[in-house]
Amino acid sequence: MPCALRQRVEPRTGRALTSTIALLGACVTGGFALACSTIDVHGGSADAANESSAPAPDSAAPDAAADALRSDGGSAADTSTAGDATPQGGSDSGGVGEAGGSDGGTQPLIFDGRARQMTQLSVNTTVNQSPAIWSPQFCDPDIYLESDVRFGKVYHVHTDSSSTLSCPAGGGPIWSPSVAYASLNHSYETAILGTTLYYVDSIKLLPAYNFVDPGWESLMQMSMGPMNSPLQIELYAPDPSWGPTPGGLMLGRHWGVVDCMTWNNSDQQQLYADASSLVGHWVDWVVAVHWTKDSSGWIAVYTRVPDFGETTFTQKVYLTNVVTAQWGNCSGGGPLDSTQPGSYDQMNHYEGYWDSRSVSQFPAANLQRMGYVIAPDLATAESIF
Repeated sequence: MPCALRQRVEPRTGRALTSTIALLGACVTGGFALACSTIDVHGGSADAANESSAPAPDSAAPDAAADALRSDGGSAADTSTAGDATPQGGSDSGGVGEAGGSDGGTQPLIFDGRARQMTQLSVNTTVNQSPAIWSPQFCDPDIYLESDVRFGKVYHVHTDSSSTLSCPAGGGPIWSPSVAYASLNHSYETAILGTTLYYVDSIKLLPAYNFVDPGWESLMQMSMGPMNSPLQIELYAPDPSWGPTPGGLMLGRHWGVVDCMTWNNSDQQQLYADASSLVGHWVDWVVAVHWTKDSSGWIAVYTRVPDFGETTFTQKVYLTNVVTAQWGNCSGGGPLDSTQPGSYDQMNHYEGYWDSRSVSQFPAANLQRMGYVIAPDLATAESIF
């Protein structure tokens, strides 16, 4: 059964179009609890009055609470810091070229999911991976390792009409016949409420990439809640019938208390309007978030496309005085609070059409990705590349 009924929203006014109710959300059940994609129409933001596009301050200390989250048990050299530190501005510390040192930057990483450390990754009748850092939800050959000039090794992600988690160890079944899905998931062992985390990855849509249009494609979901994730990187192609609605490479948000039925407290922040211009190029991105359940939270997004001559990061989104977590009592088996132990990230390719057409009609799509990491500060995040 679906985990969410989504009421379509008029883009400019935020009014519900009560004549159209869409079964969306595309829940995945099985090996990794419940996961729903953020797929929403750009409506009015409840926090619009508090959101700012002003440049961020030039300094920020790493979050001391983040030490407890480190998968390697290490700790940052400097642990004296406030949890509500605001993001620092972009810098040129992240040089273009091969991946950095063993810890990826100036501070130890909280989580390192880069492909370059993987020696084996396969899911069919059994899960085979080394090192064992993922809870996979895919079936061979939808995600595999391959060599890359820039990063040494990357994940090749493939989805098509057969990407339905149908293999014995794939973590399915998917609840809907209208979605394709492949994901590597990583869970939090400790609470992240009050911490400031920097999520980092680089993604390349490969030549002849087939976009789901009109539809949605999730590329990264951060800190899953009871309905979906409060933050995600996605490709978003609005239905033309909605009228003027932003699309492209987006940051999707869905925050606050959710009931798993309506898409309240959700919006889209545009990173690149023309996603087709990114095909064949590495897009480096950093999503910085201070995880809160009150209005003391903030979000900043930085991007860079080295092939476009961009040697430094540009701040594309900066929101302050916002709620960033998601919580509620409606989950069908997933985490009730995105900031508590048991929540997880999905490094995924998860897609569907707005008209809910059968997955049997989906085109093949291929992309590469470095593999996401979680860093304690912006300087470390930018030095990953």
